[in-house]
Amino acid sequence: AVSGYETPLHTPTIEILPILKVMSENLEAKLVGFGSEAVLTTLLLCSAVISLVSGFVLYGIGLARVGGVLRFMPFAVEIGVQAALGVVLLDLGVEASSGRSPLEELGRSEW
Repeated sequence: AVSGYETPLHTPTIEILPILKVMSENLEAKLVGFGSEAVLTTLLLCSAVISLVSGFVLYGIGLARVGGVLRFMPFAVEIGVQAALGVVLLDLGVEASSGRSPLEELGRSEW
């Protein structure tokens, strides 16, 4: 192992996609008339800032040596978070390929 930590920490990668999707939709609405280049530039800048802040927070957690507290998180919570992320990512994939969001369609249906 490269690190001496028993519980490795890392910055999110694919988990950030739902946030980036919402950000890009909001930026497109607010930057009307500026073109897609302005939206992309702003989105990349925001992503860089989010990555830096996330890195500093994780570095602070490492310096404070509180990363081991994650061992006490119940397994059911970990599995629940991963399952919810899987559902959201699947929804994003279906929406990207078909233009329709299954979760939004489910939210509109009457129970």
